[in-house]
Amino acid sequence: MMMRKNVSVLLLVILLAGILATSPLVNAASDDFVARELKGKAIRNGKPLQVGIAMADLYSEFTISMSEYARWMLEQAGAKVTVANANFDTNNQMSQIMDFIQKGVDAILIQPTDCEAIAPAISKVNAAGIPLIAINRPVNGKGAVMDLGVFVDDVVLGRKAAEYAVGQADGTSGKVLTVQGVLATANARDRAKGFNAVDQESDKIKVISDRPCDWKAEDAMAAVVDTLATNRDLLAVFSHSDCMLPGVVSGLKQGSKFYPVGHKQHVVVVSVDGAPFALDQIRKGYVDATVENSPLMLATVAVKGVLTRVAKGLPLNQETIMIDPIIVTKANVDDPSLWGNFDVAKRQLWPMTERIWNEYLNY
Repeated sequence: MMMRKNVSVLLLVILLAGILATSPLVNAASDDFVARELKGKAIRNGKPLQVGIAMADLYSEFTISMSEYARWMLEQAGAKVTVANANFDTNNQMSQIMDFIQKGVDAILIQPTDCEAIAPAISKVNAAGIPLIAINRPVNGKGAVMDLGVFVDDVVLGRKAAEYAVGQADGTSGKVLTVQGVLATANARDRAKGFNAVDQESDKIKVISDRPCDWKAEDAMAAVVDTLATNRDLLAVFSHSDCMLPGVVSGLKQGSKFYPVGHKQHVVVVSVDGAPFALDQIRKGYVDATVENSPLMLATVAVKGVLTRVAKGLPLNQETIMIDPIIVTKANVDDPSLWGNFDVAKRQLWPMTERIWNEYLNY
């Protein structure tokens, strides 16, 4: 079953609540949510649930925030949580998953390194009867089943980024460089699909180079420098993720094309995720936009699946939840509901948590 929710309205609705997030009243409400929905909910038959979180990497602000917020929520509920970092290596992740199976964990949350290649390990998770929740990326391989999938629609992410670039086109070259993630992941493929669809529909932009950069900032920097060497009239750069954005910025600086928004030599920069670095660059006026892909939303829905279904011995129904993203520009960059404006290290409740919790998995 596929569920699609547009959370843009939710983000606007909680703006005032976010502004008041430091008030005693709001803090009391946060404490009430933790006490009501989390505390003790990961205890089954007098024992804490054992939950494994298998991350493709812990390289970026996005992945760190997703894993740490899920860990914090689960630990608030009383679970014993183990986070494994595959460091982009599918063989590592397969080994880590086998270790979770051997330890008899009660649930596994996974951000797969490779959506297809990880299938043999996932089929063993399925055979062991361990609920599997995929976050951020699906598991697509033969014989592998997700009990729950929680994603932001990556095709829409790509389309929104491209539509923004079209809106900035000034009638000159329209040339666009895209710096891509790992194409073995659905994230990168679908973001490219969405962006390229708009490219085909519009005569205002033209992708002149798709550069696979494997989520690495240093590769993104090289891609920008190389492209500028022969395309000084470059209109825009689309980065598949904010984790590569520091490289894009460095490449523009090295290529002597790092100018603020509004300058006649400014290269439009639009990215994906809504990470703190991107929001800071938008405030400074050097990055135009980022399309929010909230790891805290993904973590919240995944944890709700564990606490309201797995902990009670109830099935997850193999549901896929797709969350529609919003675009972040200078106009809304200071919205306190944006995950990039929240410090996960403080280990406290994100202001959006209760609204997201109430929106999904209500069966």
